[in-house]
Amino acid sequence: MHPAADLPDKKGMSRVNRVNELRALSDTRAVRIGSRIGVSICADLLRDAGAVVQTARPSNEVELRAALLHADIAITSSDVDPAWIGSALGAITQANPRMITVDITGAGTFGPLAGLALTDLQVQAMCGLMDSTGVTGGPPTAIGFPVVEVSAGIYGAIGAATALLARDRDGIGQAVDVALYDCAVNALTTFLPKALAGGSASRIGNRHPLGAPWNTYPTRDGWALICAVSEDQWARLSGMIGPALALDTRFRVVADRVAHVDELDALVSAWTSSFSTLDLLARCEQFNIPCAPIIRVEDLPNDPNIVHREMIHDPVADPGCATMATRTPGVPFKMRTGRAVNGPRIAPQSSTATSDSSSTSGRPGHKPVLRGVRVVEVGQYTTAPLVAKNLAALGAEVIKVEPAEGDATRFWKPGQGDMGYFFAMTNTDKSVVTVDLKDPSGRDQFCALLRGADVLVENMRPGALERLLGAGAAPVELNPALIHCAISGFGVDSAYPGRPAFDTIAQAMCGMMDLTRAGGVPTKAGISAADILGGQVALFAILCSLRDGKGPIHSGASVDLAMQDVGVWATYPAWSGQITRGDHLIVTCPEADYVAEAPATVLAAWAQQSGLEVLDGCAPCQRPASELAGGLDAAGVSLMRIRPIADVLSQPHFIARCLTSGRDTAGTFWPLVNAPYRLRLTPAISQIVPGALGADNARVFGIRNK
Repeated sequence: MHPAADLPDKKGMSRVNRVNELRALSDTRAVRIGSRIGVSICADLLRDAGAVVQTARPSNEVELRAALLHADIAITSSDVDPAWIGSALGAITQANPRMITVDITGAGTFGPLAGLALTDLQVQAMCGLMDSTGVTGGPPTAIGFPVVEVSAGIYGAIGAATALLARDRDGIGQAVDVALYDCAVNALTTFLPKALAGGSASRIGNRHPLGAPWNTYPTRDGWALICAVSEDQWARLSGMIGPALALDTRFRVVADRVAHVDELDALVSAWTSSFSTLDLLARCEQFNIPCAPIIRVEDLPNDPNIVHREMIHDPVADPGCATMATRTPGVPFKMRTGRAVNGPRIAPQSSTATSDSSSTSGRPGHKPVLRGVRVVEVGQYTTAPLVAKNLAALGAEVIKVEPAEGDATRFWKPGQGDMGYFFAMTNTDKSVVTVDLKDPSGRDQFCALLRGADVLVENMRPGALERLLGAGAAPVELNPALIHCAISGFGVDSAYPGRPAFDTIAQAMCGMMDLTRAGGVPTKAGISAADILGGQVALFAILCSLRDGKGPIHSGASVDLAMQDVGVWATYPAWSGQITRGDHLIVTCPEADYVAEAPATVLAAWAQQSGLEVLDGCAPCQRPASELAGGLDAAGVSLMRIRPIADVLSQPHFIARCLTSGRDTAGTFWPLVNAPYRLRLTPAISQIVPGALGADNARVFGIRNK
């Protein structure tokens, strides 16, 4: 069984956005052929960047050929589509070497599982996403929207945009291979380090492993998230709750609070239960305590920031009859473009092929797509580093700006020496410089970097960078040709100016947590889903900003990326009610946990016939799964083992497709993960892990002053 998406084609529907100037792909025609959810996501994102997208559901090869005749991009899902479609597409691409094909499949086109039509839920089970989601001591939990399909769709659009930039330079198209499996593995950045060191990850629900109180707490009318980890925040919060709590020695410092987190959460829950959600939010805001409501999907259209940023649209014909099923999402990135400047960003290539391996950085046949592009990154944790890492893998020169004490994640354990695996995996192929932006000489150095840069990507709190630089030194004023991508929780143009946001808060306020339930409680995805999807969309927006409808340009652009926006857009397949993937049931057997998938009525009948008692989507089973497997095919139910993250590393498919390695400047080898979008001619390749802190300062400054 391989459930497919038949989401409505939004061509002709209102996709108005008051700050988007969608010209980047205005010269591009794409044909959506495949039936996967990821294909729909990819097509929508290309349309959001200005492409004309046609949905082809032909009944014969002649009609398909007609649809592809003038297309630049074909988006397919070969593992679930009829075989004759692939044959027809192959004939078209042979006749048209400029064609770009994006194939979004469950397991990819090579490796031991190649061609296996894996579903989103099956990939969540195989790759550790379910193992990392859920409450401590509880069963694994499926993420409540097709997160891997959505991620694959975005990476498909990233691959298409990259291939267009390569075609602008080289004149030929290429194939892009995107596997849900690879996308899921790439989302495990916070869990892989422990697995690489031989440890095992554990489910922690909505808690944080390094701080407390950080959890979802009940209110009189719903749920709210409180994230108070610093000592100052704890002092203010405990003072609000009561003097006895403030003086309780069990909670004196953060390590004590983590050690006694069950008792602490019980006390905080008793306090929050006496307030409405709005009252609790107001009290926490008054005392500067990070807090957020768990927004139900049906309430998303009423959130002030979602309204302000136009992220949910009523149907044009009859807005008065709007329901979640009839509404459509807005564009997940806000873009303004500046004036054009003569000269291409992308370095031209003298011929379509070269045998000069020394100039291709390990890429066979073609030079890196972003060769000649300089990127400055000011970012920590996940989003901005993810964007810049991928730009570097595509050939850009990336300069990561760190404070004097270093990136906060540089020293996270486990790792090797003074560097953690997390930092190594998220910062490959970057030069590292240290700059004190609070010092005048440091600001001068940073401004010099911006004057010679093509792209600035940062995830500071909105306005923080401009305040540090001072009047007259805003990035766009220093360099009118700069592409400035600012990533934040709620956007630069926001109804919540200055409100802090973490991945958990973004998940709470975009519908992700409402859709994902563990024992009935709204629960965040174990992976940093809002951060990761936000970084992916930001990467796509930057790639589009490097060209317009007539090819490469040298023009400034401002990209305002809010993780809440991306979350609302990404959960659309679920909150619209249009999703067609099967229902699921977590089956806990003595030897392992499994996910059973089928249409709801089929699944219920199978569970009853198998003698399984279902509660909150989970069915404890005292028998081994082998005794349940006999009637699966006849019942139309698939059963997939839920693998612990530690087991993922030993899977042959992981080794074949995902595992690679790189060296740091001292020659030490580091395990890395391949990019999940595979371009046949101009692949993204990670090779170099940043070396010692500040080692490249002298080399970087003064390289180029454009």
